[in-house]
Amino acid sequence: MAIKVIVEFQAKPGERSKLKSLLREISSTHGPNAPGFLGSTVYETLDSSDLETLVSGALLTREKPPPKVQTPPKQEEKKGRRILDALDGLPTPEKA
Repeated sequence: MAIKVIVEFQAKPGERSKLKSLLREISSTHGPNAPGFLGSTVYETLDSSDLETLVSGALLTREKPPPKVQTPPKQEEKKGRRILDALDGLPTPEKA
């Protein structure tokens, strides 16, 4: 079953890079660790000020987007491990 969530954020004037870095941080911190998370995609759209800039003949300058991060499937990590493997690092009780 697929669930698609679309969220729209609008940055205040001059705060675009701050918003982008915050979203990047949230995505990298919480996304890959969430069960069932397969990845995310960020799209940018033009707003009215961008259109006015283009119509006036000026160029838009934007940062290059970071490369897409793909998290490996969780099944690969679990392959070959057993439930009791987690106990390997624990101290063993002494026999009385």
